[in-house]
Amino acid sequence: MSFILKKPISHSDIQDVPIGTSITSYGRISRISIMKKFWYLKIRTMYKDDITLIADKSIIKEKPSTYSAIKFEGIVSESPSGNREIKLTKVLYYSSFDSKDLLITPGMSSELLRGLESQRMLDRKYQYIFYIYPRLCDYLRALSKKIGMLEIRPPLTTFSDCEGGGEVFKIVSDIKDFYKRKAYLTVSSQVEEETATQRLSSHTYVFARSFRSDPSRTRFHVSEFDHYEPELVYVTLDQLMDVEEYIIKSLFSYVLEQKDIYDRLVYLKSPVADLKDWSDTKFARISYTDAIETLMMSGQEFQVKPYWGLDLGKEHERWLCEKHFKKPTFVYKYPSKIKSFYMRQCPKIVSVKFGILQVCEGVDLLMPGIGELCGGSTREYRYDVLLAQIKERGLDPKDYEEYLSLRKQGGIPTGGFGLGFDRLMMVITGTKSIRDVVPFPRYYGR
Repeated sequence: MSFILKKPISHSDIQDVPIGTSITSYGRISRISIMKKFWYLKIRTMYKDDITLIADKSIIKEKPSTYSAIKFEGIVSESPSGNREIKLTKVLYYSSFDSKDLLITPGMSSELLRGLESQRMLDRKYQYIFYIYPRLCDYLRALSKKIGMLEIRPPLTTFSDCEGGGEVFKIVSDIKDFYKRKAYLTVSSQVEEETATQRLSSHTYVFARSFRSDPSRTRFHVSEFDHYEPELVYVTLDQLMDVEEYIIKSLFSYVLEQKDIYDRLVYLKSPVADLKDWSDTKFARISYTDAIETLMMSGQEFQVKPYWGLDLGKEHERWLCEKHFKKPTFVYKYPSKIKSFYMRQCPKIVSVKFGILQVCEGVDLLMPGIGELCGGSTREYRYDVLLAQIKERGLDPKDYEEYLSLRKQGGIPTGGFGLGFDRLMMVITGTKSIRDVVPFPRYYGR
């Protein structure tokens, strides 16, 4: 048995429909022109282009209003220009949008629209963004399955701070001691996913919501976001970067090849030329140590001076990928102290110029216009080394007993990365703020 829900019809859909065909459709009125005997209406849906509806004033007596909802029956006819249009025969449903309730205006800034959370969805820009988003999600899931990963459904409730950074939302219940221990909204599904990856001996991925109580007000931060997290068995750092690059390039190629998506990207003024270049170009790779030296020798004046042993700032990340390499760039083998406890520890770097530094197999993918897009690593699979890292960060080993046990019970070397899917949408659509690619953004100070 099969069942397909009927979608509204667009202008493109009826161009080959025979004249005289009766159709039923629906949408919102996006534009109104007043003629002597009829209303000339444009009917909008989020799927494609606006359809033209010719409504005789004997059928719709009162002047329609913009953004009103309408369902109708009509006959396909031909306009003087040769295009198809629909002549209204019957109104099946009509709900007026009172103009005094309309708060959005043409050309209104994204910042102002952000404060009109529901009405901004009437704007074509957001309709196109929210159309592309699920298409990209579907493709990413299909791609993950195609290359051999099993999807894992993670809990959103966790009992440990995966990243060790303390940026967690605590869960409080009216029922005392509901969980018998402290519970949080997850900042990453990695701990649970590693358990599944290890026990199933399978490449896996999670595509779910993560939460960060980071009090940042930048255009790159929201407090909840869609998080794509692959975890791969027996993977080296180089192989991990290979997989990461393949997935990102595949996503770029996909949106350029799908005409319905491509047309919307052109409307959104997406950097489609850059997406094409990046999908055809090998991403740059540079070690953290070499990146610091490159920044120090650049002659560029940064607000925060780059220093060996300290994390890269947004200005450093963007300079590397936008000015120096001019393409997506991997930076790998960061100082251990600025990365998470679970990253595999490398032999210490002994540099005549800089000194001695403990580094780990952590890697970030930097994207022009964004900075960090993905963060990942191979995982520390040596029990004693992992336990020492947990203690060194001031974390309680009891909170990580099960995670630690994976290293003693037939443990498997693994590696993975986390991709902030909303930031990827910023890159693909050319959107300047992450809050404009999320239908209902939640962020600090909202």
